[in-house]
Amino acid sequence: MLSPVYTSTAIKSALALSAWAAVHSLLATSRVKRRARTRLGARRSDALYRLGYNVVAGLSLAVLVRYEWTLPDRHLYTVRGPLRAVMLGGQALSLLAVVVGGLRVGAGMFPGLTQAWEYVRGRPISPGPVSQHPPPKLGDDRPNWGGPYRLSRHPLNYFVLTLYWLSPVMTVKWAAFGVVTAVYLVLGSVHEGRLLLEAYGDRYLRYREEVPHFLVPVGRWLGR
Repeated sequence: MLSPVYTSTAIKSALALSAWAAVHSLLATSRVKRRARTRLGARRSDALYRLGYNVVAGLSLAVLVRYEWTLPDRHLYTVRGPLRAVMLGGQALSLLAVVVGGLRVGAGMFPGLTQAWEYVRGRPISPGPVSQHPPPKLGDDRPNWGGPYRLSRHPLNYFVLTLYWLSPVMTVKWAAFGVVTAVYLVLGSVHEGRLLLEAYGDRYLRYREEVPHFLVPVGRWLGR
């Protein structure tokens, strides 16, 4: 049973992250992107919106982490022995999957640096990735998604969760963060599935039949 102090910590942590997630999600909506395109112009918006979005997300996340740092905390559990080694190994594999998935999107394309550089150089703006997925090859009858994208339709979300929850040390703040993060990433993945279906149509439907939503077959129905 948590004392009132740590119960307050859990509630404040969850609410702070929920507020950050709400703003982050709002800026990712098609409606906001369309407004930005109208105000900034098509070329400028296509070139700079993704980079600006990621900069705002990063800076606001830094503020959130700074706030969380001021809250009191306590350990809930610490895993030791062979199980700790297994969990750390799982975290290493999860991190590798996230890095590989991000590189498949493109080291410059994913944060929006490629599009911004093309804008500065006066070049045509490359189409940005839909959600967090690499653009398919031209003429391919299905998206060219390999590596972690063959294990899950949303690997950059779900491998973040396994990286998070395989931590051998758990605290009140870490647990509160983890619960909200799990809800946010699951709902975000469902939304991503809709965007991908809208963008790629039958190609995405074929991919969806082959690859689970989560990491196990039970997750297939979540993306439908």
